Amino acid sequence: VDSADTTHLHVDMRLTDAPRTFRVAIAAHPEYNERFWRYVRNIRATAGASIVREDSAVWRVTAPGGGTTISYSMQLPPREPSVRGSWRMFLTPRGGLVGGYDTFMYLPDLEVRNPRVTIVAPAAWRVASALAPSGERRFTAPDQLTLLDSPILLGELREWRFTAGRALHRVYYWNAANTTPFDSVAFLTGVRGLAEETIEFFGGAPYPEFTFLFQDAAYGGLEHMNSVTLGAPSDQLARNPYGTLEETAHEFIHSWNLMRLRPSGRGGLDYRPNGQTSGLWWSEGLTLYYADVLLRRAGLPIEDSSRVTHVEELLERYLFNAGNTRISPERASLAEYAGGPEVLDGYDPNVHLQGELLGTALDLMIRRATGGRRSVDDVMRSMMARFSGPRGFTGADIENTVRETCGCDVSAFFTDHVRKGVPLDFNQFLSAIGMRMSVEWKPAVDDSGKAILDYRLRAGETESGAMRVYIMDPESGWATSGLRTGDELVSIGQQAVTSQAEFREAFRSMAIGDTVRVVFKRSGAVMTKDIVAAGFRVPDVQIRPIANPAAQQLQLRKAWIEAK
Repeated sequence: VDSADTTHLHVDMRLTDAPRTFRVAIAAHPEYNERFWRYVRNIRATAGASIVREDSAVWRVTAPGGGTTISYSMQLPPREPSVRGSWRMFLTPRGGLVGGYDTFMYLPDLEVRNPRVTIVAPAAWRVASALAPSGERRFTAPDQLTLLDSPILLGELREWRFTAGRALHRVYYWNAANTTPFDSVAFLTGVRGLAEETIEFFGGAPYPEFTFLFQDAAYGGLEHMNSVTLGAPSDQLARNPYGTLEETAHEFIHSWNLMRLRPSGRGGLDYRPNGQTSGLWWSEGLTLYYADVLLRRAGLPIEDSSRVTHVEELLERYLFNAGNTRISPERASLAEYAGGPEVLDGYDPNVHLQGELLGTALDLMIRRATGGRRSVDDVMRSMMARFSGPRGFTGADIENTVRETCGCDVSAFFTDHVRKGVPLDFNQFLSAIGMRMSVEWKPAVDDSGKAILDYRLRAGETESGAMRVYIMDPESGWATSGLRTGDELVSIGQQAVTSQAEFREAFRSMAIGDTVRVVFKRSGAVMTKDIVAAGFRVPDVQIRPIANPAAQQLQLRKAWIEAK
C-alpha cells in the first residue's frame, strides 16, 4: 500500500507446492457482492508460468515448476457520492480498509492451510485485523475462508482493549482528516457493556479474541466471525457517544446469529453469486430483536424510550410498506440478494423488519403458553446449541425448536406468517400482556404540517448507465399511473434523468397537484405518461393497556416491558 497512490493497491500471491495447473478467483461475498473482479488490473505470473482468464472472476494458472507468484493490482472503486459504506475497501493518505473479499484472490479447487499475509504500508500506519499476528505486520489464518473474512484496517488508529467472557476485545478507531473530538470513555463504556451483556446471554464468547474496526466518515457495518467493520462518524459521536451503539449491537450479535448459527444455504467460498437462503428473516430479524433487547438489559442508552414505543415504530414501518404484508418472510429472504422488487411482483419487503416482528410475536406466544417460564431467549439458545455447526438450520428446525420450547402447536403460525405471507395481526400477540394496538391512517406531513409528496419512487443506475425505476409500493399513485419497477427513466418534466443528482433535482421540482410528464423506456420502447403528483398516507400505531387485565397478563407485561 502506497499512501501517495490511493487509487490502487498491489498484491503478490506466492504459492508453493501447487499442482501444475490450478485456478485462482475473486470470491463473491454472500451479502454485498460488489464484483470486485472488475477492478483487477495487470495480473501476471512469474517467468515460466502463464495465466489466462477463464471467466469474469476466474483465472487459470499453469506453473510447470509447482509454484509461482501471481501479481496483480486492485484499482479502488469509484468513491461514493456521499458517506462511504464501512465495509467497502478504501484508501486515503491517512489509511484505509483492505484485505478480505475486496482484495485477496483464493484457490477455489484447493485446500490451503495456514495462508500468511505480510502488509507493506507506510511505517507510521498501524495495522488492525482479527487475523492472528505472526510477526511484524505479518498475519496467519487457518484457512482461506478465515483469510477472506478478516478485513484489515490501516492508518492512524486509536486502540482500546478490554476483557469480556475471558476473551480479549480490541477496539480500533480510524481518524479521518479533521476528525471531531468525542468522549471516548463513554464510547468504550457502551461497546464494553454490549459485549458483556451479549456474552452473558449466549453463555460465553465463541472466539478467543474479537476486533472492532470503527471508522470515521463512514456508515453501516458488516459482520465477520471474529471482527466487525463499523461506521462511526466522529461528529455524530461528539453529539452522542452512544449514537452508533444500536448498529454496533446488530453487527456484533451477528457473530453468533448468522456467522455461527447459519441458515442452510449460506457458508463457504464461491466466486459465483451465493448466499440465497429462506432463513434470513431469522438471521437478520432476531439479531435486530436482540440488538434492542440486550442493550436495554445492559442499561445502555437507546433511541426508543420504551419497548412499547419501539414496537409501535416497527408496526408503523411494517404496515407502511405493502411488501411486508404481501410477501412472505421466506420468499423475501430468498430474494434479498437476488433482485429485490423485480422478482417480488414489484414489492420491496423489509425482511429485517419482518423478522424482528416475528421474533417479537414468537416471544409473546411462548411467554403466554408457558406462563412466563420461557421466552424466545430459550429458542435462540437452543438453536445455537443444536444448529451452529456446518449443516446450518432450516425453517423446520426453527418451527420444531419453538414448538418444543413452548409445548404448543405453532404450525399455523409458521404456515401463515412465515411461509404464506399472511399479515400479522399483532393484537392476538399483544393480548398475552394485556395490551392492544390501534391503527389510524393519516396524511403524511412535514414538521410544519404541510403535506409531503409521495416519495415511494426510487431510481438506481444500471451497469449500462441507465436510471432504472424502483417503486416501493405497486399500489402507490406512481404505479397506478403506469410506471413499473424496471422502467428506464429518460426525463421527468423538463429534467433529463441520467444520474441520481438529476433524479433528485427532478423530484424536488415537483409539487403536490402538478401534472408531470414522465418519459421512460420499457423493453426498448419509449413511453410517456402524464402523472399527477400526489401525497400519501401513513399509519399511526398506538399500543395501550386493555381494561381489567388478568393477573398473569400484568405479570407478563411487567417482565416484557423490562426486557427480562
